Amino acid sequence: MVDLQFEKTQTHYCEICDGWLDFCFDRHLIVFEGINIYLSDIPLLRCDNCSTYYFPEKTKAVILTVSEQAKEQAKPVVRLSPRQDFKRHFNYGKVEFLYDHRDYENIPGLQRPWDDGFLTPVFFNLAVLNKYSQHPDYRLDLFSKTYGSIENKDDFNISFGINRNRKVIMWLGDIDKLPLNEQHYLRSENVYSDHDLCSEFYESQIEVQFSNPSPENALFHVRSEVVKACLRERKGYLHTLEGEISKVIENLDRPVFWQEKHVGPVIEALNRVMIESLDARFLKSELKDLLSKNELKSLRSLKLLEKWLENILQTPRFSEVALPFYVLYDFRILSSHLTSESKRQQTIKNINKRLNLPEENKDYELIYDELISRLRESYEIMLVQLQG
Repeated sequence: MVDLQFEKTQTHYCEICDGWLDFCFDRHLIVFEGINIYLSDIPLLRCDNCSTYYFPEKTKAVILTVSEQAKEQAKPVVRLSPRQDFKRHFNYGKVEFLYDHRDYENIPGLQRPWDDGFLTPVFFNLAVLNKYSQHPDYRLDLFSKTYGSIENKDDFNISFGINRNRKVIMWLGDIDKLPLNEQHYLRSENVYSDHDLCSEFYESQIEVQFSNPSPENALFHVRSEVVKACLRERKGYLHTLEGEISKVIENLDRPVFWQEKHVGPVIEALNRVMIESLDARFLKSELKDLLSKNELKSLRSLKLLEKWLENILQTPRFSEVALPFYVLYDFRILSSHLTSESKRQQTIKNINKRLNLPEENKDYELIYDELISRLRESYEIMLVQLQG
C-alpha cells in the first residue's frame, strides 16, 4: 500500500538516501486504499540512487480523485493516463519558446500562484553560451560548475544552470524580460525539455541552498591566504604583481566548452597567476645561504619553488606539492599548440600519469578539474607549513 504523504510537501530529494529525484513518466503500479492503479505517462519522481518513487503534488491529487471514483463505482482496478495532445502555454516570452508545462506543474518548488508559469524551465544547447563567453559586450560568470549568470552592461542580467545532460536552463519569466533580439538568439538554440533540473542553479534559486564556491575561487582564496602568510612569516611575497594578477583572476572563468581553443586562454591565464607571478628574487633570497650563486642562477621559478618547499618550509613530500605547478606548465604548452603532434601525445600521457588519471584520457575537463584540485591542495599544505 503506497503512502502518498499528503501531510508533506514533496521536495526534489529522497527521504531514504537524500538522492536527487528524477522527474519521469515511468509506467508504475501502485495500490492505494485497496485500488490497483496503473500509471502510464503520469508525472513521477524517482530516486536517482535507490529507485524509490515519490509523487508530485498534482499527481497525488489525481490519484486521490480517481481512487475515490473507483470506490464509488466498485472498481478494483484503474488505468490512468493523460491526454497526449494537451499543451499549456504561459503568457511569457515575446518569442514562442519550446518548453513543457508539466515541468512547471510537477517539479517541486516551481509553482507560483501569483506568477503562474514564471519558473517554467526552458532548455538550450550548451552552444547558446558561445556568444556570451566570446563577445566583448557580455560577461559570463560561472559561480560554480552548474550555476552562472550572463550580463550585458546595464541592459540585463540573467541566471542560468547547466544540467547533467549539458543542457542550459533558464526560467521562462526571466527570458521574458530580455530584449527581443536576445530572445530570438536564445530561440535559435532552444531544445525540448529533458526534465532534468539537477544543478546548483536549482538548489540555489529554488531550494535556497548556497552554492559551493567554484573550484577556481576556492583555489584563488587559498593562494591569497598563502601570500598573506608568507608576507607575515617570511617577510616577503611568494607572488608578485598582485594588482595586475588580481585583474587576471577577476576575468578568469571556468571554460564552458572544452575544445583546445576555449581551454587554452584559461590555462594561459592560470599559468600567469600560479607560475609567472612567482617572485624569483624572493625565493633566491630565501635560498641564498643554502645554495651556491651558480646553482641559484641556473634555477628557474618552478625549481626555486620546489627548493623553497624542501629547504625553507621543510615540507614533507615536497616534490608532490610542487608537482601540480609543473603539470600546469605542461598543460599550458599542450593547450597552446606549442609542440609537435607526437610530443603532444606524450605530454598528455605524462600529464594524466602525474594526475593519476588513465594515460589514454583525452578529456580536458577531467584534467582541468583534477589539476585545480591538486593546486588547491598544494597551497593548503604550504599554508599549514607557513603557519606551523
